[in-house]
Formats: sequence, structure tokens, C-alpha cells
Amino acid sequence: MKTEYDLFLDESGEFKDHIKVREVSLVGGLLFPQGNLTEVKAKQLLNEAYFEAGLDWKESVHATETKVLSYSKYWYMIELLLRKVLAAGGRAVVYENVNKANIVNADVTYLHVLSEGITQTLQTLTTSDDEVVINIVASRRMGKNGTEEMVVGEYLDRLRERLHLEWVRRGRYGLHRKWELKGFTIGSARKSYCLMLADHVCHSWYCVAERERIRHAYDPYVFSVLRVGQNELLDSLLNAGALSQACFDWLGATANAEMEHGDAMRYRAKFTLEYKCLPYLWRKRSIQQTLSLIEEFVGVEYMLALADRMGSLFSDFLREVVLAEPHLFTEEIFKAGRIRLSLHNHAGRIACAHQELLALAELYPPMLSRLENMTEVFEAMICEGVHLCNCYAFDIASEKMGRLIEVLRELAQLVPCLLPLSDVTIMYSDLLGKAYGTRLQAHTFRTRTDRSCYKLAVQDSEEAIMQFHNPQDQERQYLYRCQLECDQGNAPEALRWLLKATQTNTIDELAGYLQNNASVSARFVMANYCRLMAHAPSELACSMYAVWGEKQLDRHPTLNLKEHPVEIICWKLGTYLLRQGDMPRGISWHQRALKISLSNPEQLTLITIGLAILAEQCAYVISNQAKFKASGQKLEKRLSALLATPGLPDSMHSYFASWVGVVQQPCAKASVEELLKLAWTVPF
Repeated sequence: MKTEYDLFLDESGEFKDHIKVREVSLVGGLLFPQGNLTEVKAKQLLNEAYFEAGLDWKESVHATETKVLSYSKYWYMIELLLRKVLAAGGRAVVYENVNKANIVNADVTYLHVLSEGITQTLQTLTTSDDEVVINIVASRRMGKNGTEEMVVGEYLDRLRERLHLEWVRRGRYGLHRKWELKGFTIGSARKSYCLMLADHVCHSWYCVAERERIRHAYDPYVFSVLRVGQNELLDSLLNAGALSQACFDWLGATANAEMEHGDAMRYRAKFTLEYKCLPYLWRKRSIQQTLSLIEEFVGVEYMLALADRMGSLFSDFLREVVLAEPHLFTEEIFKAGRIRLSLHNHAGRIACAHQELLALAELYPPMLSRLENMTEVFEAMICEGVHLCNCYAFDIASEKMGRLIEVLRELAQLVPCLLPLSDVTIMYSDLLGKAYGTRLQAHTFRTRTDRSCYKLAVQDSEEAIMQFHNPQDQERQYLYRCQLECDQGNAPEALRWLLKATQTNTIDELAGYLQNNASVSARFVMANYCRLMAHAPSELACSMYAVWGEKQLDRHPTLNLKEHPVEIICWKLGTYLLRQGDMPRGISWHQRALKISLSNPEQLTLITIGLAILAEQCAYVISNQAKFKASGQKLEKRLSALLATPGLPDSMHSYFASWVGVVQQPCAKASVEELLKLAWTVPF
């Protein structure tokens, strides 16, 4: 059962006046079951505690000011207040930076204090609750000049990154599906009564006698965090022989700019020396452990921007470590390359992925000489299939995945023969599921131009779903099926698969799921929601958009991101509005999508999505008798630039060369249908 909590936090720190640096001493506040502490309730608790302690109640109070007015009454009021909080079902929470550790600056230190504290809170709550969701409301952090330091969207993203690094480091990543940081909003402790309560909890902690009394009387959740700073943590891990863990922490801190550059380079040299001094087998094992931590971080919640930087940093470091004897570390070099390939695939970086594949191809002979390496080789082959789909080489991707599926099925049939007395009659395989899923995508993309591939895609979908037992993998396959059915015009069936992916029963529940979910997997659900809304029959599409508006999903924080699949969401939102005749808003959403898809010349797959958006936009501009010239020129210019890209794969060149004749023809009614057909051939 999922239990939701509201966590109200305030920060308290100490200033060193001679150097004007603030050290984050603690972050504290109150934890309540979701919705139990409202502004009205918080005001009531404060009012009652102040009145009973004989203190004047002001509408806006700060603990420091109250303490100055009457020291003895203040502590009595705090005791009354905490007693009332406990009676109302709340708990005091304190994340104490016991050694006043400072990591780079106050902002980064604050993130570390929060991530460690929240992780320990989640661990504690999981002992009584199966699944835990936390929504944070925090006081504004102010700079020296009185300006607000916290940027909410940035902090939420960075806090999630920091949390996931913390969970991997603690070996708690398997629980990530049971832990969710739902939201992070800020307010003023001068205006919000809930945050005034949090402010009082923070200040109560500075009196040693009261602190101990509070500990014993009110059983608060008190967690010591940052017992050491980042550098001290790395040193302690190295001294304990935890080299792979230390290396992972260094990668995360360096890639996330949480270490001074000089310190980062010093530890790099230190790690290089430590690795080189290890015996061969210990060195291999330690490198493999670090790679496994990176892969865990990449594969589960898709913190791709940070993971990308970490993977690149580790690859450079690995080359330095094994420089004298790379042939002894083929498996590790291969795995690092395969992880980078998967990251390039997600970003649509065709040239980078191609170079990675060439490097992996050189390692196939030594890798295939050992049976133990076959799983890693199969994973790389599946990544190649994804790359081929990104290159519009759908036929080749389908063919290669077909051969891999045959091999994997034969292997699966052989294993039960080794144990004839067991009850195992059929084997399931995530690898086989991935191969089927990749071929399913290739078939789905081909259906845009060849509808006969639909039956093949359905067969692969059923096979892939059967192979997976992990709910996250199953959810991904349900979304693939949703897109397949949507592309075929089977809107009710597409909706059924979309509801199944989110374990909801109605469009309203589905929109509610999106409204309260900022996870990466929810972004792909949102993309499929908007795709279905854009292409469904009018009645269903209008119902979906009405619910979208009711839940205010236009304001969802996901839409502020600049990465895939947000461009799909914006594109399809624009398409729906254009279909409804709302040109200004439709074009506006298209422009937001274009800013993402056309922003990076390396991301060729995203650029092709941009071409589809431009083609569709041109068609609607013409059909509404608006000025076509500017839109047409932009499409023609972008198409020419793509076709002139050095090293453009032949499959992409031939796929889009057929566009030239349509794009270059004069503005005419006849071209509207042709432009829409071109846009439809981009299947992402």
C-alpha cells in the first residue's frame, strides 16, 4: 500500500562573519500524513501554544524574535507546540550536519543534507509502510544580499539526481520503486504557518537541554548527516578499501560539479594510482563493481544527463588505468562502451553511437572467445538494434533482432535438458524480451509506410510481454503496444494499453496519475497520452483534452525540460490544437517542440522529428490560407542541412531524400496532403 507524507522543512545555519560564509547546520521541520497539516491547522497549533505559554501571538512570527522576547516562555511554548504536533499525528524531523561539513558551497551542502536526510527518513518509514511518497515544502533559501537563492525546478532535478546517487551508494536502489519524491515547492516562513512550525523545530534544536528532552519525550526523527565532507568521505572509503564505491562517489561529485576542480583532479590521480597498484584480479573486480553501479544508475530512473557525464568521465579514467595492458581488460572496456552506446541511443546522437559501435566491433573477437561474455555481447547487439531504428534502418534492425531471437530461443531450449528431473519446461529471459521489444519497435515504425507489418508487431509485442516479469519492463512494453495501436487507428485499444501501463481505469485517473508524477517513466506515459489525443477520433480526443485541462497538465514541470520525449509531448499537443482549428496555440506548442528537437546538431534523430513538426506545421498553415513562405523556407533549409550532414547514414539519407520533391514544390492545396504524409513517416 502506498502512503503519502508532507514534509515541511526550514534550514538553519551559522555564519562566519570574517569570511561571510554560511554553513548549513541543520534542516528540520515536520512530517505529517498527506493533507493532515493545513495552513488553518498549523495556525491553530501556533495560536494555542503561544496563548497557553503566555506569549503574544502575532500573525507572522519567527522563532528568533520570540526567543528574544521571553527565553523561558519560549521553551515552554516549544514543548506545548511539539506535544500538539504529536497529538495531531505529526513528527518532528531533524537532519543535523553534525560536523558543519561544507561541500563546495551552501547550495551543494544543502542538497547533500537533504538527500541523506530524506533517504534515512524513507528507510525509517519503509519499516511500517510498503511504499512511501514524500512531498516537500521548504522555506526559501536567501543569499547574502537578501535575494532568493533557490530555483525550484533546478533544485527538484538536482535533488532527484543526488537522491539516486545516494541510493546507489547505499545499496538501496532496489527500493527506488517504493520511494518517490513527488514534489518540491518553496514558501516563506514569514507567510506560511506550516513553515513557521518548521522554523520553530529548527530553533528548538540549539538548546542542548531542550534537545535531549525533545529526543526522549517526542521521539522525533533525528538523523545525523554529512558526518564528513566529500573529500573526507572519499578518504575514509579509500582507507576502508572500498575503492569501487569511492570511485563512484568521485564520479558523481565531479560530474555534478560538487567538488572543486583541483580536488577532483587530485582524487583522479589518487584513484589512478590506487587502481594500478592493485593485483590484476582485484583491479578487474573493482572496475566491474564501479561499472555495475554506473549501469544501475543509468538503467532504472534514467538520470541520463548526469549518467552521461559520469560514463564519459569513467571511460577516460579507465583508458588511463589500463593504458599499459588494455588486452587484459577487454570485458570492462566493452561494457563501458556499451553503456555509452545506450546513452547515445537515448539522446539520438547518431554519429557518436556509430563510433561506439565501431569500437565495440573491434572487441567482438576477444569477447566471443569466452562463453562468459555472451550476455554482454547480446546486450550490445540489442543496443545496435536500437541505433539502427534511430537511423531509420528498420528492415536491418528487424533482421538482426530476428537472428538474435533465434539464437536466444535455441539457448533457452537447451538449458532444461541439463536438468531433466526439474519441473522447468520453459525459460524466460529479459534478453529475449529486449530483443523482441526492439524488433517490435522496428515493425511499429515500418507500419507507418507498410501496414502489413502490423501482425508481426503484435506477435512480437505478445512475446516481449511474456518474457518480462519486472513491472517496469512490462510497463515499457505496454507503452510500445499503445503506440502501435494508436498508429493503426485503433484508439480504444491504444487507450486500453495506456491504462494498463499506468494501472488506471479511466482517462480521469490516468490524468491524475500524470498530475502527481514527475518521474521519467511518467514522461513517456505523457508522450503516449498526447500522441493518442492528437490522432484519436474527435470524441475521445476532446475528452482527453478536457481532462488534461482540468488537471492543469499544461503546467506540469516535465514540460519545462529540454530533452526527449518532451518534444513529442509538445508536438502532439500542438497537433491536437491545430486539428481543432486553434492555430495560435497549436503553432506555439510546435515551436516549443522545435526548440528541443532542433537544438543540437549531434542529435540527428531528434532533428528528423523537427522536420516532421515543420512539415505538419506547413500543411496546417497552407490549409488555413496563412502565410506559407517562411514555414516552407525553414523546412527546406533544415531538410537540406540534414541531407548535407557529413557521415549521415545511408538509411537516413535515402529515407529523407524522397522529401525533396514535395518540400520544394510551390505552395498549393495539393501539397497539404503530401506534407502530412511526410510528417507521418517520422514514427517517433
